[in-house]
Amino acid sequence: ALSAASRRLADFEEAVGSPLLERSAQGVRLTPAGHVAMQHATRLSQGLPKLMGKIGVAVSPANPDRVFAIVEAEQGGLFRSDDAGRTWRRLSGDRLIQTRSWYYMKVFADPKNADVVWVLNAPVLRSIDGGATFATVPATHGDNHALWIDPTDPRRVINGNDGGASVSLDGGRSWSSQDNQPTAQFYH
Repeated sequence: ALSAASRRLADFEEAVGSPLLERSAQGVRLTPAGHVAMQHATRLSQGLPKLMGKIGVAVSPANPDRVFAIVEAEQGGLFRSDDAGRTWRRLSGDRLIQTRSWYYMKVFADPKNADVVWVLNAPVLRSIDGGATFATVPATHGDNHALWIDPTDPRRVINGNDGGASVSLDGGRSWSSQDNQPTAQFYH
């Protein structure tokens, strides 16, 4: 069985037309989980830009009704829903969180605190006020693409970037070195 957060993400992905979904005469199936079947979906639009490009989505494990979406659009930015995606409001139009949107546009929700959200870009950015404002988190390298947040202790995070990976045990205040690891990002 999927968690409430996974179900919310599945619902949102269906509404925005995610390629993670397999469509058939029987309805729509979320391919990674393989267990969720949806017969009907409603396009989510209330509060979102009419024309959208790349979208990053995160459902808060701390509050599955809270969904974050970083949206590439003329009036893009970070949008938040507190009713499982039925309605949205733009919390931040800060250009830094949507720079190079063809390359980035990833958002990560803290597993324990519904008000903490991370956005990866050339810098690592974190909000502690539900997405209204962001502060740069010092990182060991630029071009940040992946983030793992320990579901049991959000102070433990791993940042994957163009230089490899770095580990923080204190919520991003300090990071392990990348100079002692045979890791890197491969372009294809």
